[in-house]
Amino acid sequence: MKKIHFLLLSFTSLFSNETNYLNNLSVDVRAVYVNYNYDKGFPDADAFATSLKIKYEQEILKGLTGGIAFGTVQDLGIKDYDKLEKKRNMAYLFDKDKNNFSILHQAFLKYTYSKSLIELGRFELETPLISSDDYFALSNSFQGIHADIKEIENYNFRLGFISQMSGAWDSAYDGATFNSMTKQAWAHRADTGSETYYNLVDDLGVDNAGMGYLGVEYEKDKLKLQLYDHIMLDAYNSIFTQIDYTSSISGKELLLAAQYIKYDAIGALKNNSNPDAVVDYATYSAKAQIASDNYKVKLAYTGITDTPSIHFFGTAGGYPEFAYGMMVTYFSTSLRDANIYSLTPSFDFTNGENAYNLTLLYAYYDLNSDYTKGGYIGESINGDGFMHAYGVSGNYTYNKRLSWTMKLGQRVLEHGDQNLLFRTILGYTF
Repeated sequence: MKKIHFLLLSFTSLFSNETNYLNNLSVDVRAVYVNYNYDKGFPDADAFATSLKIKYEQEILKGLTGGIAFGTVQDLGIKDYDKLEKKRNMAYLFDKDKNNFSILHQAFLKYTYSKSLIELGRFELETPLISSDDYFALSNSFQGIHADIKEIENYNFRLGFISQMSGAWDSAYDGATFNSMTKQAWAHRADTGSETYYNLVDDLGVDNAGMGYLGVEYEKDKLKLQLYDHIMLDAYNSIFTQIDYTSSISGKELLLAAQYIKYDAIGALKNNSNPDAVVDYATYSAKAQIASDNYKVKLAYTGITDTPSIHFFGTAGGYPEFAYGMMVTYFSTSLRDANIYSLTPSFDFTNGENAYNLTLLYAYYDLNSDYTKGGYIGESINGDGFMHAYGVSGNYTYNKRLSWTMKLGQRVLEHGDQNLLFRTILGYTF
């Protein structure tokens, strides 16, 4: 007890003498409750947990910054969390053994020169296919090197290599530890009449490797162009292109966008003897969005090609496709030769330091019933030809510190299979 008192007094003295330390320290505390009910495909999940992330960032030399962050997720009383033995559960909140965990979440050096930067170590990252996804217990974190080069006006050249990732939502293997990008990837195939999730390393012999990427973004006035190449070594190559054009109509902001993503097998997947180990598909999307200060309405479309393939939606946290269901995403339903249409109105009621926004969603999935029969997907001879997805999301922030988020999503397949997913997060940042 005396040692604890001594440590507390030491920290108090340190912080009172060096107020800059407090400015560089951030603490994020969250209480998370999830309740996911599935008819088929996954065991139900019901979990209540708390998370804590402590991050400290300090300038070491001019332009050179170092940062470190620790994270932990602790059970607050599990009612019935994934009692069935299934490695890849949609509500991955704890480690792969369903236990509490603590992790060195970030440890990085970042050098900034002029408009450019280079980052090395463990850090959060955003590219079209890689995302920190900070809407769950702990955000995804990535280990590797990343650079943004902005010395040419209107251009941002981006490149990097990520060897490992951790994230208690998008990781297929274990979100509580850092594992190779190939081992963590969601490799999903469901067009053969059953639902199959592959661990690329253990199931298909892919090298325990990482993901490299190279991209360029051009932005000027009302136009933005993006071109990226993401390469999952020994597994697949993906080319991402997107164009955004912003204009105005009757005093409202109008956004028009188009997108195309192509996936092709390389290495071990290209030469794999398993007839199901095929990667050859593309997604194409379009959206129109009109927005004012208080609301925005988005109409979106996403199509998937009619080719036999493993799918990699959300492999590293990124879901760039324009049309989808809220939390329902792309699991438990074959999307070969599918078309998705969505309407998303959202409303913003920000008032000073307090903010509240509400988002509603409806998505219609036009499915090919030839690929959705049998297994977990549907029991009818013809399979499911369509799916409805509904969603509502509310976010409230008080004094820019206290926050509350609620998401509710449902999917209903043609022949009655229904899923209901609920998640709520109470957080405080100081």
